[in-house]
Amino acid sequence: MFARDARLDTKAFTQCFASGKRIHLRFATYILCPAAEGRLSCAVVVGKKVAKRAVVRNRLRRQVADVAKAALANETFSLIVILKPTAASLTRQARKQAFIEEFGELLKRR
Repeated sequence: MFARDARLDTKAFTQCFASGKRIHLRFATYILCPAAEGRLSCAVVVGKKVAKRAVVRNRLRRQVADVAKAALANETFSLIVILKPTAASLTRQARKQAFIEEFGELLKRR
């Protein structure tokens, strides 16, 4: 999980969701916008279409947040990650590798 000060609050989330740049990749949609505080702020959204059980959604959220924290450590933007249902079908190791690749692609496209 991200530290409390590295998470997007409601106001920043709403603003980023409305006006951020959207990048659609295979396992998630990413919304990027400039960070107001000069460091990475992140939110991971896992809807009920992805996984019905809250335990599974929370596990997915934690796994993606851990990969994002490691892959984007030196970045300075706000990021919203909206998982797609295809992300839930991967094994844990495959999911980790897929999101490392997607974050690399995200940095190229931004």
